[in-house]
Amino acid sequence: MYRVDITPRIQRLIQNRMGNVDPSKLSVYEVLTNTTRPIEKAAGLYDGASMKPSYLQQLAQFAQGRSYIPLILLHDEKGSLPEGLVLDAEVYQNMEGGYDLHSLIALTRDDQPNSLDDRISKGIVNRVSSSTKPKDLYCSECDFHYTKDAKSMGYLNLDAKGATSRPARCPNGHTVGVNGVHLKLDNPEYWSELSLVTQGAVTDARILKTSELRLALS
Repeated sequence: MYRVDITPRIQRLIQNRMGNVDPSKLSVYEVLTNTTRPIEKAAGLYDGASMKPSYLQQLAQFAQGRSYIPLILLHDEKGSLPEGLVLDAEVYQNMEGGYDLHSLIALTRDDQPNSLDDRISKGIVNRVSSSTKPKDLYCSECDFHYTKDAKSMGYLNLDAKGATSRPARCPNGHTVGVNGVHLKLDNPEYWSELSLVTQGAVTDARILKTSELRLALS
């Protein structure tokens, strides 16, 4: 229901990323990684923020450019080693007219009951969250560029530790969190990892069923 058939194209991706590895020893899954829909479960500055289509496209380019993007558990970058890695990514338009970032992940195949791979293949472990950082932030109402320069940054109302001391408010009077105003994210600085989680900030980010595949079939 979730594990992807390893096509000749996916075999080539595996060889490019991992060398001469027996594909039968791996499990591959397609992931809806990010979307242009609002980020509903983020806190502070990014509550309700949305990623621009260009942000998603640049994330896809990181993966396509053979950047190393590990698959880890619960954003634990220091406490444990990776469980797998991202093979590829692409942006697709969704049914709502927005855009989704799909990625392919690979990890060691393990059909033993209750192994990580077994739980992913059954949909027990299903949600994901990615660590990315935007360089550019814009007002959703007027496209004011909050990160253009130091003066513009002041409208974010960040304290000395980089936290929001009060809601961001652009010079045109649009306050983040009021009447649907939010930040739009663009120009990612990095995509450092993809995590398997209980529930991520992006509500729809998940391992896809085989009936939902797009990237794996390309």
